Amino acid sequence: MIVKLAKWRIREVRIENTNLCNSNCIMCPREKMTRKKGIMPFSLFKKILDECAYLRIKSVHVHGYGEPLLDPGIFEKIRYAKSKGIPNVSMFTNASLMNVDISRKILASGLDGLGISHYAFTRGTFEKIHRGLDFSLTRNNIIRFFKLRAELKRRIILFLV
Repeated sequence: MIVKLAKWRIREVRIENTNLCNSNCIMCPREKMTRKKGIMPFSLFKKILDECAYLRIKSVHVHGYGEPLLDPGIFEKIRYAKSKGIPNVSMFTNASLMNVDISRKILASGLDGLGISHYAFTRGTFEKIHRGLDFSLTRNNIIRFFKLRAELKRRIILFLV
């Protein structure tokens, strides 16, 4: 597999560490999936990252049809990716789980980019789109994350979509 990929000069790899989610967003096809839901074992993640390092992949995105922060091993996985010399490691989150502790762990993990899926500016629209999430909680998590990032002087690129 590695030899075939090397011919394509892949620069970016997306890894779905989990397809579990704490929301049921109206645009997400996750609920229609027929494959088993769960969390990727660290051993498989490590194997993929070892191959990425061998191929000199420049960018690894850890996300898919799930909420990556539901994976209790996510920070170990991010640190492993950085230890393999991957220059850009990022993930997307719905920010609903980003309490102070999780925010600090994100900032300490070595993550280079964090995308936040927040598809509305009002409570009503947000909660219609992000079914199961609380607008105020999520908004406050995002605001606190911005403040912590500044306070800790951590350089991490943020994407708000």
